[in-house]
Amino acid sequence: MMKMKYQQTLFFLASLLLLSACGTSSVVTRPTLGDLDVNTTQKSENGASPIPKSSDEIRKAYALYLEHASKNDKSRVDALSRLAALEFKLSEQILKNKNSQNDDAVEMADNNLYNAKLDRTIELLSTAVRDYPDDKNNDKTLYQLAKAYDQKGDLENTHATLKELTKKYPNSVYYIESQFRLAENAFSRKKYSLAEDKYTDVIGSKTRSVFYEKSLYKRGWARFKQEFYFEAIDDFLRAVKLNQFDEFHKLSDTKKDLFNEYFRAIGLSFSYMGGAEPLHSYFKDNPDFKHLYYIYAHLSNIYIKEERKNDAVLALQAFAKYNPNSDYVPEALLKVIDIWESGGFSSRMNAALESFYAIYQPGSKYWKKRKNINQRIFKLVKNTLREHILTITANYHKKYLKSHKPGDFSSAARWYENYLKHYSSYSKKDNIHYLYATLLADNKNYISALKHYELAAYDSNIIIDKNAAYEAILLVSKLSDSDKTSLSWIKKLIHFSTLYGQQYPNDERTANIIAHASEIAYKNNMFKETIMLAELTSSSISHSMAIKINTIKAHSYFKLEQYEDSENTYRSILSDYDLLQRNNSSVTDGLALAIYYQGKSAHEKNETNVAIQHYVRIAQIVPGSSIAATGLYDAISLAMK
Repeated sequence: MMKMKYQQTLFFLASLLLLSACGTSSVVTRPTLGDLDVNTTQKSENGASPIPKSSDEIRKAYALYLEHASKNDKSRVDALSRLAALEFKLSEQILKNKNSQNDDAVEMADNNLYNAKLDRTIELLSTAVRDYPDDKNNDKTLYQLAKAYDQKGDLENTHATLKELTKKYPNSVYYIESQFRLAENAFSRKKYSLAEDKYTDVIGSKTRSVFYEKSLYKRGWARFKQEFYFEAIDDFLRAVKLNQFDEFHKLSDTKKDLFNEYFRAIGLSFSYMGGAEPLHSYFKDNPDFKHLYYIYAHLSNIYIKEERKNDAVLALQAFAKYNPNSDYVPEALLKVIDIWESGGFSSRMNAALESFYAIYQPGSKYWKKRKNINQRIFKLVKNTLREHILTITANYHKKYLKSHKPGDFSSAARWYENYLKHYSSYSKKDNIHYLYATLLADNKNYISALKHYELAAYDSNIIIDKNAAYEAILLVSKLSDSDKTSLSWIKKLIHFSTLYGQQYPNDERTANIIAHASEIAYKNNMFKETIMLAELTSSSISHSMAIKINTIKAHSYFKLEQYEDSENTYRSILSDYDLLQRNNSSVTDGLALAIYYQGKSAHEKNETNVAIQHYVRIAQIVPGSSIAATGLYDAISLAMK
């Protein structure tokens, strides 16, 4: 049946040729490969050019062409390559579409079609290489064949094809890339010597390709794996120099990643060679290498990850030792402090900071020439030094609280003073005055402690730190108790207590503060101040505290001879807290006396009737008072007169 159809097709084609010959006197021209890409039977609308075929039409046309072309056809090899390219392009499109779909059935169908197209591509290219071994474009064909194998995941045939390409076509434009791919394969199979050779071929080529830098870097690793560390470093540094990196902090994120990748490799190489000393020897003749510090820094970081903190510190200290004039020395020494701190080595951290502070503290030569040094590093020193001073101060403070040794106190106090000397503008933000005051108070340096509590607590007459204000009140109270002859402490106590009561009337500590200050003021005959303090109490305080404070207030009115105010205060106490039933002699006697002295005052003014009324009121209001009888007697005496 198939034979009959083939004969019919041949007959049909022969008939067409015969008819064509009869219809024209011109010679019949055989179609070219270019004709397969366009529709020669149709013209575009303006008739100027043929209409291009679709991709599917072109693929079918090439397939049909190859079906009937003989091996002797010079265009057949080009047709094979052209159809292979079309099939490969289609496979890539299928892969792209497949990745955007989730339907399992569709994905399975796409997988089958994808593999079929790759197999077809491989078949076509393999045929071209086999049937035309001397074709001038075979390097390209082999390259495409390797690519198709790679796409299919057939790595063995991929690399076999690349080997054939590099062996037969050393001058091909695909040679360098092929050697690089073979080098990568050798490296992945841990054949580092072979990989080194392949990378070297790429590096040594006359044309510096896009694979040059990558080959330098990877050859470095191939040499590293063979323990040729010096040679590896040579390669890594050549890759660094190719990039001409700017200062690290000025690099883009992508460049920073590349920078770190290269310098980590260099640092790791030196770590295997013994660390800082080989590093110093390597650069002894090139001390001005722009990025030398970063090699030491990466070496240090490698040791940190390996939990070798002492070696990490030694690497940074070696940089500072061998490069004393480098702008990066302060940064290296700050990293030393960070390493000890992060590891919990507080004593070593303290020692490192003591050493650093001696050289780089504000006021040092370093700060005086700051306009002529690296500004980024200067800012780092300025800001980080403050943070480290806070840390070392806290360390010594905690140590003193545990030991109470004079030496630990002196160290903590010295660092508090250092901080206040250089960073006083940050003192409130960092709560330094309050912390320093607690240290001084614990060491019984009460006067100095009070000074710092005041600095922490007040801005003029406004409290800005409630806890510091409370501690100031407690401390000044203690000072007033220890020196009862000095009114200055008492005045401070009253002032601080007044401010606290005004600003925090409802604070749970306010009532006790007011009661204590009122009592102290009263004992020292400061009656107006006593009254002022008493009036700061809120209605929410306990009954017992309210009675205590208001009783002192009433007594103060009496001492000021404001007898009517004194009486009103006493009567308010009795009314509000029902003290008649409790027989509080302090209040009842005070009330009786306040009324009695109102009578006496009226008598002295010759207001006899008013005086009699006051004297009589004592017995009416406070009948149980011992003064009630005296009042009645004086009232009768005045009435008789």
